[in-house]
Amino acid sequence: MSPPGTLQLGDCFDIPATRSDVVDSIQHHPCTDSHNAEVRLVTLYTSDMTDYPDSAALDRFIGTTCVPAFRGYAGVDLSSRPELSLGYFFPSINAWAQGDRTIECYVMRADQGTMSESVRSSATP
Repeated sequence: MSPPGTLQLGDCFDIPATRSDVVDSIQHHPCTDSHNAEVRLVTLYTSDMTDYPDSAALDRFIGTTCVPAFRGYAGVDLSSRPELSLGYFFPSINAWAQGDRTIECYVMRADQGTMSESVRSSATP
């Protein structure tokens, strides 16, 4: 298990079952093993860098950053893969206050089921 901030593009993992908004650890897996999420973008939140974003601001950022980047990762638009959905991790308010602006976008099955292969396009470097 490792902290969410260690996720990198292409990492496959299990989405933690937690009752809080804070995720302390992530279980990584090879993408050929059973997993339920795959990192498809790690980026910095670049909008209003001073205030902690509310859910509407985060949703706008995800819509304009993570959704379009899916095509470059998977080789198709997300809308052409209705069995998939996007999720993301973002810094806690305490981490934000310390300067962390990292957003980790991931793809998962819409039915929250497991996968045993990468969604990454074989044409993607």
